[in-house]
Amino acid sequence: MVIKQTHEEFKAAMIFAASTQLLDVRLAASKVFSQRPPVQSFDVFETRLNLGFDLAVISAAQAVVPVSVILKLIAGAEPDAKELVEIECTFEATYAFRPEFTPTDEQVTAFQAGNTVFNCWPFFREFLQSSLQKMGYPVPPLPLLRLDPERPNQRGSEVKSAARKRLGPKPSED
Repeated sequence: MVIKQTHEEFKAAMIFAASTQLLDVRLAASKVFSQRPPVQSFDVFETRLNLGFDLAVISAAQAVVPVSVILKLIAGAEPDAKELVEIECTFEATYAFRPEFTPTDEQVTAFQAGNTVFNCWPFFREFLQSSLQKMGYPVPPLPLLRLDPERPNQRGSEVKSAARKRLGPKPSED
């Protein structure tokens, strides 16, 4: 699963990350549903996964940042597809601020959509595995998370590279 962010969002998230410390991650809400597992093999089912973000709660000293995950296991092909399992859960990650730090809305939003998902993902994986085993279903492989920030303007780096070639290598500092 790829989490895309613009260069500006990535920079905003990094400012937030440099000024906070993760205190804890907790399961804030969950809802699970399953059909009785089918007698036949589990060879073919589709995994659907969605992320959601509620508003973060910001105080003077910390932020409580929620991330919601919905996973569905679907058997069969459309139009006869049947939902076998639905797991909804919301995790809240609590971050403490450095004393002088007050985050902007943009920093909180960017951090929530990237870093907070990474911080909550292992907790979701454990919750999913435990829940599916108790329901009698195999645990599907979950996608790896990858952050893919947009690269800054390539033209600017090409200009710097061309200038360096004209000027020669950087002098070494002894």
